[in-house]
Amino acid sequence: MARQLFRFHLGIDEDTDFIFHQPPSEEQLRAFANDPSQGPSLADPHFDVKAGMLSDWNKKLLRLLQVEFQSQLPGICARENTVLPPRSDKYYANLISERFQRLAQVWKQGQPKLTRYGALEAAEEVEARMVAQREVVAKTQRHYSRRLYVCGKLHMKTDQKTHDYPVKEVPQQTHHCRKGNQGEGEC
Repeated sequence: MARQLFRFHLGIDEDTDFIFHQPPSEEQLRAFANDPSQGPSLADPHFDVKAGMLSDWNKKLLRLLQVEFQSQLPGICARENTVLPPRSDKYYANLISERFQRLAQVWKQGQPKLTRYGALEAAEEVEARMVAQREVVAKTQRHYSRRLYVCGKLHMKTDQKTHDYPVKEVPQQTHHCRKGNQGEGEC
């Protein structure tokens, strides 16, 4: 639900669309520093992504999003026939700030980096780098998922044999011996 709130207010369909987010101008930040009423609004939200969570601008915008989220939550729950347990304001503040931190990470990854020749990456190079990063993450997740699946199956097989070995300590019951050394010698 927090993801949908961010998508609605920021006008993005996917998290990766946040790389095109335009932070507030230096002029807007200075005006806010002089007069807090000149700060961010939900009508035109711009995060000061470079400053991160320490920015007063971002703190105010996150607070506005939190209030909006909490005010919409009863209606969303009623439409979906869902009852949520009571949560504190701090819980919702953490939920919204964690969502912002994930989007800020996407934004930072999508910014052009310096090449080895000292020039900024072209848009195609940024895209290629981000695709490569996503592929590495996906491969790691598949590997981890496969490992959990195999370890779970292995544990189930040992339980069926009434052995309760921890997964790392399962004895090697099958040996692949070289020809001529079947059962004895080097395996």
